[in-house]
Amino acid sequence: MNIQVKKEHYFNGYDNKKRWLSYWYQINEVLNLNPNNVLEIGKGNGTVSNYLKARNINVTTVDFDKSLNPDYVCDVKRLTSMFDEHSFDVVLCSEVLEHIPFEHFEHCLDQIKQVSSKNVVISLPDSRTKCLYFKLPLLQTKHIFFPHPIKKEHDFDGEHYWEINKRGFEVEKVERAIKKHFSIINCYNVVEMPYHRFYVLSRVT
Repeated sequence: MNIQVKKEHYFNGYDNKKRWLSYWYQINEVLNLNPNNVLEIGKGNGTVSNYLKARNINVTTVDFDKSLNPDYVCDVKRLTSMFDEHSFDVVLCSEVLEHIPFEHFEHCLDQIKQVSSKNVVISLPDSRTKCLYFKLPLLQTKHIFFPHPIKKEHDFDGEHYWEINKRGFEVEKVERAIKKHFSIINCYNVVEMPYHRFYVLSRVT
């Protein structure tokens, strides 16, 4: 498995406003689960793990790319070779699994399940969902999610092997795979960045 994203990618113009909002959703979902310890798969530039650590949460980071200085260098497909079963209250895996061919998706989910004792937070790219939001006088802001009318084929771009709602990777197919390993507590697209679809999961025993 080759490193797809160089370290510099996470620091040169990566953190635009929408991505910061996605960080907020990651952090918020983890905090809502009230964990004592967290495994973050895919350290990136450390924004999320650093914030969680500042909130006195014991965070362990794992990444395939050793140049990012994770606590452990490990492929998501081999988590159980590095960690004991049920080691972490929450496993966070945001915008990672699309970097691995879809035929390995269920195996990765199983690896994540094995090292989680309670919950998992995953986000994945959703190529088709768009959001219109507006505010009228005396009313709360309204959000309307809708699918892009064209369902595209996915061409490997050197990073993403697949994305939700590309042809052959419909949301129903992705969620059937997830439900074999987890119960879906909540799922949604981020209002400010609908390209990111979040899943809050509990492990199925």
